[in-house]
Amino acid sequence: MSKLFKYYGINVKKGEYLFQEGDAADYLYMIHQGEILINRIINGIEEKIKILEEGEFVGEMAIIDSKPRSANAIAIKDCQLIRMTKEAFEVNYQSNSQLGMSFLRFLSIRIRDTNEIVSFMLSKNRDQFFLLELAKEIIRTGKKDSTENWHLVDYSKFVKKMILNSSYNEIEVVSILRDICDGKETKVVTTKNNFQWIACKI
Repeated sequence: MSKLFKYYGINVKKGEYLFQEGDAADYLYMIHQGEILINRIINGIEEKIKILEEGEFVGEMAIIDSKPRSANAIAIKDCQLIRMTKEAFEVNYQSNSQLGMSFLRFLSIRIRDTNEIVSFMLSKNRDQFFLLELAKEIIRTGKKDSTENWHLVDYSKFVKKMILNSSYNEIEVVSILRDICDGKETKVVTTKNNFQWIACKI
């Protein structure tokens, strides 16, 4: 990733914030050197969520849904970071297989380790919960379309999975999918034989 640092690298001092809860999700970060603490402040009390180290991504939801930050990110050591906008990431994701595999591997590891986070997201932010599950399904069963710009997930199977793995019924699951599939980065596509896919531009 040294080449990426050459073009997108920044230095962050110990104690500096990358972002705070509620900030716009304008950048994705990858840790080249150093450590980042992810935390939230609830009723004046710090809740430490995770410490991220070299090779891990910070603020990955900026790439998935661009919604405001749900936590704080603070450097607990002097850091060298690779900082990308969503647009820069998409360009490099297509051309840099190492970056693409690193990101998918990171998401896979994060997903296996997020039972508590998913529970929080389920109760507090259903859209992010569904998008995280969708990212998980892309890693497991997703495939690219003919343009290789969109990742496809079987719509019917995903609906059934979400009914089984969440507290939502079929009507609610379909409604949530309708909300998050706005046609920009995530959409529902129907083939000529009426087969439906959820298409995600990652």
